[in-house]
Amino acid sequence: MYDRLHHFYQHALALDNTPAPDKLTLHFPNDRPRKLVLDKSKLSQAEIALLNTLFHTNVAVHHQVTQENEWLYEWLINGHSPPKHKLERLTPPPLRCIHFSIKGELNEIDAFIEAIKNVFPSVTNLLWKSRTEGVLLQHLPEDTVEEELSVESIIDTLATDFLIQTSFFIGSPIDSSHLLYERFKWETTLYDAVKMTFRKKSFFYEQEIVTYYLLHHIPESTLKLVSTMLDSVMNDRELIHSIKTYLECNMNTSLAAKKMYVHRNTLQYRVDKFIEKTAIDIKQFANAAAVYLLILRLEAK
Repeated sequence: MYDRLHHFYQHALALDNTPAPDKLTLHFPNDRPRKLVLDKSKLSQAEIALLNTLFHTNVAVHHQVTQENEWLYEWLINGHSPPKHKLERLTPPPLRCIHFSIKGELNEIDAFIEAIKNVFPSVTNLLWKSRTEGVLLQHLPEDTVEEELSVESIIDTLATDFLIQTSFFIGSPIDSSHLLYERFKWETTLYDAVKMTFRKKSFFYEQEIVTYYLLHHIPESTLKLVSTMLDSVMNDRELIHSIKTYLECNMNTSLAAKKMYVHRNTLQYRVDKFIEKTAIDIKQFANAAAVYLLILRLEAK
């Protein structure tokens, strides 16, 4: 059955960059097992409905969707436009999406849902995109000042409690419910790309995700060529870590030194050492930006 459908739907096979909401996954549990991932934009509505009926698709997690959230699931995950009266009942903006993915076997789904809603305040909905991926909709009251999330602490807690690895992408706020679907698709495309390339990074913020997305598309040949700029220092992990921290602190030596628990003069020495060895003056913004992006991309290898 898998081989026949694979041949018949050759024109509709999903690609790596196909947005997750546009993917239709057909499961074949008795066939090794295998799955076939199709691009819904290349199928008719009748074909999608038939395949959903005949196979275990990625709506296998639909049991987690309450009747109240079903229209939202159909809108964001399956791309079916909601009735106007349903959209008007959506929690008023500003809203944002918090995307997450899981590595490992999640056995206590209900407990996980409760835990993840507890660590992200003002969550109004949780929707599963697949068995290992989901999205939270979070309301951001206009009259409150949000405290910076300790995402690393959240990830550590979930790992301890559920023995899984969790990755997050904190999306950007939207001020209109009508923008939610397009923002959701855009952020899903970005997250699907960068989380595969930057596997060592467990969370992303909306301010940085585009940077990682652009880095994801740097050809290996180009990366190999420009990385020679750092050949003289790449084996010095302490130095690279210091320079990365210095650049992340906007080239503020005092702030970076405090963050690293070292004396300011120690960090200044390392910055000068980097400049001397590479002949790249990272005290200049253009050079600093180029070096920082290069370090991020090389760390992903």
